[in-house]
Parts: sequence; structure tokens; C-alpha cells
Amino acid sequence: MSSKQHSGSRKASVGTGLRKRTWCFNEFVSRGEVVLAGSRGGLRSAIAPTASQALSTGYIQYAPLIIIQLHAAGTTMRETEEVLSLDLEDNDYLYRIRRGKRVVYVSVLHADIIPLDHRTDGPRILSCLRCLPEWNEEWKTLTVTKSPNGVECTFNKFSPHALDHRAILTCADHRFNLLKLEHSERISDRISRVVVCGRVCVLKIARFQHELEALEKEIRAYGVLMNHRFSLVPEFIGFVYEEEENRVIGFLIEELHGRHPNIRDLRTCKYTVEQLHSIGIIHGDLNRYNIIITGHEAKLIDFEASTLQKEGHHEEATDELRKLTEKLLDSSEEGLR
Repeated sequence: MSSKQHSGSRKASVGTGLRKRTWCFNEFVSRGEVVLAGSRGGLRSAIAPTASQALSTGYIQYAPLIIIQLHAAGTTMRETEEVLSLDLEDNDYLYRIRRGKRVVYVSVLHADIIPLDHRTDGPRILSCLRCLPEWNEEWKTLTVTKSPNGVECTFNKFSPHALDHRAILTCADHRFNLLKLEHSERISDRISRVVVCGRVCVLKIARFQHELEALEKEIRAYGVLMNHRFSLVPEFIGFVYEEEENRVIGFLIEELHGRHPNIRDLRTCKYTVEQLHSIGIIHGDLNRYNIIITGHEAKLIDFEASTLQKEGHHEEATDELRKLTEKLLDSSEEGLR
């Protein structure tokens, strides 16, 4: 895809602190930021990732300088854009993207649309997508395909994913805007530490539709745990949403501080697992990294593989408890994030 593409005029607003002028340009370069400099002798241009880099590298040598940034005609300066998540399969690339105060989704259904060396690099992904004439339109999801007529875009062919409201009703009703959370540390693709009201919590999300099922299993388990006031798990703090409160895509729990168990903790861990089974929950993924020893207690985390035990069916519970010794002796890093 060419780095210079445009289907119409673009505008650039210029501020000097004393006056503001507007120029129109017929093309732009979709690589990093476009930086322009004006002087009394006329308009000069330069391209660099940021204005400061443009100055420091000597791209701009005219004075007095007027630094400007390109944006779509009829809009304000380009909103903050960032690729938050990606999921790549053959000829099917999913991107979750922040655009200012919004989170949008892009499905690219042809390998040639985004070059191989761009597909996992946030700025390069955005540079390709910004070349689409439809990029600056209003949409929640964008499906990009290729036909004999060229690249085609379809608005809102699929809906942004969200947790089933029936699963949400089983837990706490506190809801938090994802983009307003203060992110502290990434743990994995879907899990991170965030700060809420000065408290460090663990955030878990479903980045895309196909990750909802596991998250809903965990939330159903927390609903049962809360109904039974089960204390040997992290405190469930609330739900996390994107844009609208009905677009719940994750939840917040307490961060536990402690250590992972070893075979000397078998009795303590066995007691916790037995208590879990007594309220009808099979954990489904017991390994030493899903158990935290805090003081004299063993607490359980990660209920994405959990199941609710049917009345009179104890085989799964018996099997899970029988394998606990083996799991505590396991020196591999299976289950470690």
C-alpha cells in the first residue's frame, strides 16, 4: 500500500501563539506524524515522527517556525489513536483500537491489505488503516476486504462484543470505564494491574468476541462464590466497560499478595479445594500458579475453566482433588503467566 494516498483535500490548522491560519493540502504521508513548518518566506514541509524529532534532526531549519499537524478536513486535530489488541489468523486480522475516548474494532479479511512486517506493529498498522478513505467516518466496527474493484470497507457489519447481561447480574454492580483506569503493569495479553482509587487491582478482559465464553464462566463462578460468601478467593470489585456501560468486556478483582504453594502446603490447599467443591464449583485448572498462599490460607484464582457441579455427580471433584498432589509437585512453569 502506497504511503501517499488521498481521495480529497485535507486541512492543517496552524497555531503560532499569536495567530491561526489554515492551509489545504491535496495529499499527505501516512507515516508517523506529518510536521510542517512555515516561514515568512513561504510554506516549508518536513516529515518526522514528532515535532521535536523534526527539529532535532535538522529537518526544519526555517525561522520563525510554525509547527502544524495534519488532520481530516472538517474535524479537529486527530484524536489519540493506539492499537490496544490484535488477533491474527490466516486472512483474518482483528484489531482493537483506541480512538480518543472510543474503542473501535477492525476486521481485515485479506492478507495483502496490511503488509507482513506491519501486521503486529501498532504505528504501522495505523499508518495502513489511515489510508482508507472511510477511516475518518463514524463507525464502531470496520470490515476491510479486497475485491477485483480494490479495497472495500463496510461499516458496523459486526457489533462490538460484550458480556451477556445475565452473567453480569450475578455479581457486583460497580462499573468502571476502561479508558479511565490508570494502568500500572501488563501481566499478559488479557490481564494487567490497574490503580482504582489508589488501590492496585487486577483487570481481566475479553479483547474479542471469541474470548467471552471463558470470561463468562469465571463471572458465573464468582456469582456463586459471592452468594456463598466464599472468602478463599480475591474480592470481586466490579465490571469494566468500553464507551457504554452495557458494553462490559471485563472485571476487576483484588490483587492477592503471597506465594505459590509447594508440596508442604498440601493440607492447606486441600482444605480450600474441598471448600470450593462443597459449594458446587469445580475449578477446572488447578495448578500451583492458580493458588496463592496468603498467611495461613490458600486462595484460588482463575476460574475460566470452572464448571458448576451437578447434584450427585462427584467424579470431577474427586478427580480434581486426587490430582492436587501431582500439581504441587510439578516443577514446570505450566500455568505461569
